[in-house]
Amino acid sequence: MVPTTLLVAAVVMVACWKGAMPAAVDPQHQEDDALLREFTQGNRKFTAAIYRELFKQKRGNFIVSPFSVETILALTNEGAKGETSEELIKGLSLPEDREKIRQAMKSLLPKLTATNEESQLLAANKIYADKSASLNAEFVEMAKNVYGSGIENLNFADNNAAANEINQWVEKHTDSKIKKLISAEDITEDMKLVLVNGLYFDGKWTKPFAVERTVRKPFFRRLNDSCDVDMMRQVEYFKYYESPELNAKFLELNYKGNNVSMVIVLPNEKEGLSALEENIDKLLEPQPYETQRVELSLPKFSMESKIQFVPILENLGVNKLFSDRAELKGFLSEQVVQLHVSLIVQKAFINVTETGTRAAAATGGMMVL
Repeated sequence: MVPTTLLVAAVVMVACWKGAMPAAVDPQHQEDDALLREFTQGNRKFTAAIYRELFKQKRGNFIVSPFSVETILALTNEGAKGETSEELIKGLSLPEDREKIRQAMKSLLPKLTATNEESQLLAANKIYADKSASLNAEFVEMAKNVYGSGIENLNFADNNAAANEINQWVEKHTDSKIKKLISAEDITEDMKLVLVNGLYFDGKWTKPFAVERTVRKPFFRRLNDSCDVDMMRQVEYFKYYESPELNAKFLELNYKGNNVSMVIVLPNEKEGLSALEENIDKLLEPQPYETQRVELSLPKFSMESKIQFVPILENLGVNKLFSDRAELKGFLSEQVVQLHVSLIVQKAFINVTETGTRAAAATGGMMVL
């Protein structure tokens, strides 16, 4: 078979966990699988919505972890009531039944923590409360049992020390790839809670690239706009699909160990990225791959991004959460306390080389009086 040439001129990347189905399916497994499918479908909708909003803001390269911010917001929803919760559920495309959200998170988060000789996949959550705050006991139990969250009291009045403590936790749980997620200025005197999520991945390709085959070649950003990059090359058998509907090629690169892969999407036309982005929902769906021999050229690259999520979420219809009308009465035992979210920030990082990929993300959400 003549190899298919795949030169990555513009890429949209999605790292995806591929859950293995149980050999013997019982009713409980069927129920769990249906729940995860519902949650995953909602996650794709949320991912597509975030991508569209970011594309309006950022014309260059960016990396984002929708799941990291979704985890923080799902945890926030546990303390939300009324229209505040309704907006969150709709904006994030979460299941309407709160118990379904809990079951999905309790099933999924442990799968995102796996370490072996070939790869690392880690997820962690932490809740920081001001030393003056008394957390609701039911919320604490749920956060520990469902989200595996640690809980710690800090003196937010000492904003430098508090920011340093939070940032040290983030560095520890992202292998120091995410630094200074928040600043001392982010922590104000009326701060009561900070929710933090950290994700880290270090994976080796099942079919690595030979370093000696990497060469400088043009990377086309547009038809008449290119730059020279280090292009990794190999000819191998991969899961591959050409979509006539989307006028694009899909290729899946597997990592060793943890059922994780990277999906690369390449438009057939050098000016075809915009058309693909208009169909981001379809790009995130599973494709009918077939194993084919492919001549692959993939840029060796590294990038990082910092994203402020409040304006993005407001555009998705989540508004009360950030106003003095927020109903966040499930966090603290003092019912008179009126909280709202002041900041949601994420930093993300990825480095793709001949041997594999290292990636990390951290999201912080802050609640004030």
